[in-house]
Amino acid sequence: MPTNATSHVAVRHQTALVESVLGHSVDWSGLPDPSGYIAEVLGNTSHRPGAPAFGSIQLLGRNANYYRHAEHTSASLLELIAPYARDGRVTAPMIAWTEDGPSAEPGVHRVRGLTNTATLRAALSRRLDSLNPVAAFRLLDQPEIATIERSHRDYVVLSCILDRYTDSRLLAGAIWAHDIDFWHNAIPGEVEGAFALDIDTYRARFAGTGVSA
Repeated sequence: MPTNATSHVAVRHQTALVESVLGHSVDWSGLPDPSGYIAEVLGNTSHRPGAPAFGSIQLLGRNANYYRHAEHTSASLLELIAPYARDGRVTAPMIAWTEDGPSAEPGVHRVRGLTNTATLRAALSRRLDSLNPVAAFRLLDQPEIATIERSHRDYVVLSCILDRYTDSRLLAGAIWAHDIDFWHNAIPGEVEGAFALDIDTYRARFAGTGVSA
C-alpha cells in the first residue's frame, strides 16, 4: 500500500472512480490481478487518469475502449459517443478525464449523455414559464444561457465523480442542470450536479473519453 498522503489520495480517487462507474463496491483484496492493473493503481500515481480504473473494470469481465480527443475532431468524437446514448442518456459506463497534472486528483468526470440546443431551448422555455419575472431575468442574463438562443450546437452532459474536485477553468461556460433540464421528460434528480459543455469545448478541455460496454 502507498506510504505517503499523496499516494493515499490517488488510491481513494481511483477506487472511488471504479466503484462509481460500476455502480457497486468492489472487494479489492480478493480480485485477481493477472495484468498488474490493481498493483499499478495502488502503487503508482503516474498513470494517465482513467486507464488504471478501466483496466480494473476489464478484470471484472468488462471490455473498455479509450478515445484520446487529440486523435478526433469534434464531429468524430460525437459519433463515437452517440451509439451509447438512448434518448440522450448514456446507457454504458463512460468517463472523461483531463490530462494528469500536479494534482493528486485529476479531473475525472462521468459522462451522462448528449443534448443539443433545440432540446435546451425547449427546456429553457418550460423553465421560464415556471419562474417569476426577476428569476427569469437572472437566468436569461447568464452568458451560457444566452448562447442557446443564437447557436446550433451539440452538448455532452457530465457530472463530477468526486464532489470535492472543482476546476473553474474546466467548468467555465457550462450549462448547469439546476438552471435547465437537458432532456425531454427528465426524471427529478436524474442529473443532479450535472452540467453540459458543447462538443468543441468538451473535446478541448478533456484529454479523452473511456467507455466500458
